[in-house]
Amino acid sequence: MLLLSVFVLIRGVDAQVQVDSKLNRAEIVIGEQAVLTTTVSANANQSVKFPEYKSSDTIVKGLEVLECGVVDTTFVNNGKRVTLRRDYLITSFDSALYSIPQMEIEVDGHIYSSRSRLGLKVVTVPVDTTNVNDFNGAYNVMPIHFEWEWSLVLLCLPLWFFVVLLLVLAVRLSRRKPTMRRVVIQPPVPPFKKAKLAMEQIRNDAGCNDDISNKKFFMALTAVLKTYLSERFGFNAVEMTTGEIENEVTAYIDETAQRRLKGVLRIADFVKFAKQTATNEERRMCYDDVLTLMNDTRDEVMESPQPVVKMVEYSDTHQHRIRIALWICTGVTFLSCSLWFARCVYKIWKTYL
Repeated sequence: MLLLSVFVLIRGVDAQVQVDSKLNRAEIVIGEQAVLTTTVSANANQSVKFPEYKSSDTIVKGLEVLECGVVDTTFVNNGKRVTLRRDYLITSFDSALYSIPQMEIEVDGHIYSSRSRLGLKVVTVPVDTTNVNDFNGAYNVMPIHFEWEWSLVLLCLPLWFFVVLLLVLAVRLSRRKPTMRRVVIQPPVPPFKKAKLAMEQIRNDAGCNDDISNKKFFMALTAVLKTYLSERFGFNAVEMTTGEIENEVTAYIDETAQRRLKGVLRIADFVKFAKQTATNEERRMCYDDVLTLMNDTRDEVMESPQPVVKMVEYSDTHQHRIRIALWICTGVTFLSCSLWFARCVYKIWKTYL
């Protein structure tokens, strides 16, 4: 009864270990390779050792092992069982029918053999022995001639331009911000400069003695003076009377300038309204007093205005037209880039292939 129990236990352990071998092909030509695969199924806690072969070792005489693969491990049955697989790359240089012995695997110190024996047939390459001289000779080594063509580099330069232009257009189309334009608003002519030019125009009238020329001279002179005072100090001197102007300028100019201003305005009123005639000396004095008044009240900051730069948004209609133009440019650029790329590829192919 004890012997029977031991026998059953040994058979149960053997049943837990299964070894199998197979070939991926049953026939090869001399020098070709075949794969011998050995698979072992055992408990996960058992130690399994596969046969080790060095390069050019033989399984049987004439059948060489070229390479021993790594062991591939797969756990099954919730990790209780393990399946181990290893490939052996074999070959032969002698034609024969080889009988491959059973693969012996060591499991926990016990040797287990594969369940079946395998056979591998190695055949020779058929040779026509009747026409032994009918062989093509060896081909000579053909040198590959390669020379860098700078013309191809120059040919590809426009392609880079097209690519960069496409990127710029793509970025511009992807932005949803409205298109803006830069507008430079030029400042108006400064008061002193404007008055100085007007004074140059009426200078030639200073020597006339007739009544009409007198009146025209003082009308022009007072018009320039009132316009300068309006633009320089910010009050509407053009629409004011002489007395109103005299009262207004007291807050902006000193007493000396006020006396000059009153003298010019009083003489001008006498000439324009009282029909008096001013002498050449009086006309020249009034002209010089206006120039002196302008020079004394000149503002350097006001005389050097800076242009104003503004970013103005285009109208919706103009925005739509710009976007359509961008799409057209993108399409034309893409087509040009494709055609030029095809030309470059064709040129390179014709040059080197």
